[in-house]
Amino acid sequence: MDSRHFLQAESLLKQIVAQGDAPLDVYLLLAELAYDQRRDLDLAFSWLDKIPPSSKAAVRGELLRTQLLAEAGRDAEALAAVRKAISASPDSSELVEVEVRLLARQKQITQALQVALDAAKRWPDDADVSFLLGSLQDETGDKKAALKTMEQLITKHPDNYQALNYVGYTLAEENRDLDRALTLLVRADEIAPNQSYIVDSLAWAYFKAGKIDDALKEIRRAVTLDEHTDASIWEHYGDIAARAGLKDEARAAYQKAMELKPDNAEALRQRLSHL
Repeated sequence: MDSRHFLQAESLLKQIVAQGDAPLDVYLLLAELAYDQRRDLDLAFSWLDKIPPSSKAAVRGELLRTQLLAEAGRDAEALAAVRKAISASPDSSELVEVEVRLLARQKQITQALQVALDAAKRWPDDADVSFLLGSLQDETGDKKAALKTMEQLITKHPDNYQALNYVGYTLAEENRDLDRALTLLVRADEIAPNQSYIVDSLAWAYFKAGKIDDALKEIRRAVTLDEHTDASIWEHYGDIAARAGLKDEARAAYQKAMELKPDNAEALRQRLSHL
């Protein structure tokens, strides 16, 4: 499968099934192949149905079932499936996370936030649950609550690079405690190196701290790390290059951002006109 020889992989897996008493992972792999190669949900589910509900693989099977339904655009069915799975396996935080994500995807943000809050109370040491809660709080505009959640996450999990990035970038945006912002972001970049959004945050913190040469170095690195660089990163590049007096570089960066049709395209046009 890793070598993309899918037919051969499927043949081998079916041979294992035919021998009897197959490891349950075999059914998970066959379900993935059925959907990825044929877009055959019914066949995929027929394999997942062979996983006993009481087995250790049951939660993984239901997670995959929900994922396949969501990928097929059947969000309502995916939500119903994950809720059924939660009833059968109420101690799985992973299933609850998926419920939250599906609710958010269906724009049921208030309900998603409540489920995430309940989950965070139930699993207070689960880093993934906490980060999901903080992300939803941010999305709903409650930046203060989001920052508090992420700070608590860092206290419990000092090497959680996503929380380090969130807090570091937020401090930089608010133009406060910039030394700490840089410390957090340098650490995030060490833990998860060469992630474009983290390097962008680091560049922005240097920019806010007045360290323009460092900011320029990092933002140039950020735009090389992802095939599809986000418009906000190009915008930061433009701002940093403009502050450094590199008008041509700033102009090129702003134009790259505008090509991606961001919501603030008019503001970018204004900045371009002043170069």
